[in-house]
Amino acid sequence: DDDADEERESFGVQGADTFGDITAGVFYVYQELDSDTFPDADVDDNYGIFADYAAGPLGIGFLFHDGQDEDLQVNVTYDLGNGISLFGGYRDEGENAADEEQAEIFYIGGDYDLGGGASLRLSYAEVDEGEGGVDSDLDELGAAEDVKEGTTLAVSFEF
Repeated sequence: DDDADEERESFGVQGADTFGDITAGVFYVYQELDSDTFPDADVDDNYGIFADYAAGPLGIGFLFHDGQDEDLQVNVTYDLGNGISLFGGYRDEGENAADEEQAEIFYIGGDYDLGGGASLRLSYAEVDEGEGGVDSDLDELGAAEDVKEGTTLAVSFEF
């Protein structure tokens, strides 16, 4: 309907601080939707916490987000040196707006720096879609890693 009127408001704040090897933070986003098309639409505010640990070759990241849906993520990286790094993680997409459980995702992999801007990635990811499926907004499974479902061997180049 070309005559439909929809107005969205969103305002967010985020704060973080570093304590030694740990960076921790919180965020909150107020959201409102005023819509002629969906007059009873209820848009949840978004909030969450995150923490990252980085010391030497080890990195650990944690994120919890709630709002339109829930999201819990844990990512681990380890740099072996000589251009080789390993990663793994877990992601639980929680429930969607219809209270259906969405996907749980586990992934592992490794990268090898081939030099000259080229790198090789080998990864494996397993997805349990749950009754609500996989969040359609996701192009990748890991928060910090570009990982696809199943086994992937990829070569990338930076120019």
